Amino acid sequence: MAAAPSGTRLTVDTRLALARLEHRQQRIRAQIAQDVEDAGLLLRRGSPGDAAGERSDRHLDVIRLLQRPPLIWRLAADLVDLVPADLRAQIHIVAGRGEAGAILAHVVAGLIDGHRALIDAPCRFAMFAQGPPGTLSLDPVFASAMRGQAVLLVEACYDDPEIWQACLDLVHQAGGRVAAGTAIWARPDLLSGSSPRVIALCD
Repeated sequence: MAAAPSGTRLTVDTRLALARLEHRQQRIRAQIAQDVEDAGLLLRRGSPGDAAGERSDRHLDVIRLLQRPPLIWRLAADLVDLVPADLRAQIHIVAGRGEAGAILAHVVAGLIDGHRALIDAPCRFAMFAQGPPGTLSLDPVFASAMRGQAVLLVEACYDDPEIWQACLDLVHQAGGRVAAGTAIWARPDLLSGSSPRVIALCD
């Protein structure tokens, strides 16, 4: 169940609201997982996992996903729906990497902005540029906008902890703070105890 603030005694109405929220999130995840699999976007493989020997036998077919703009918009909307409203209100920059991550982050930024009043600060987009294998960079324009801001990281596929850490480091170096991460698909063993929190539609 969604966590309550520390030291807060929950009323019956609050408990019911949290239970309904959790049920709704589970329903969204179950439906998306089924839709993604039915669309042939989850492929089987045997890929090395972490140093503890964990393995993932599936991965998201990002190329096929990019061929379906309506599905990207729907998945982005579901990702926004899963981000708690209080956390969503903190976000001022949504950042992604790679083709799919950048497109997804761009759509998510627009959807988050659509939930806000016109007088509120706009939600901006940023993109991590990919260089040689395993390297990322952040354009100075994107970096300067991150100073003092809460950032939401968006991934199509959250399966590489080293790349994820590189994104966190770049945001930190720019003076920003990563409030949370989101992904369409995440490697299950990476979700447990992830910091900052990663919200995934399916694993």
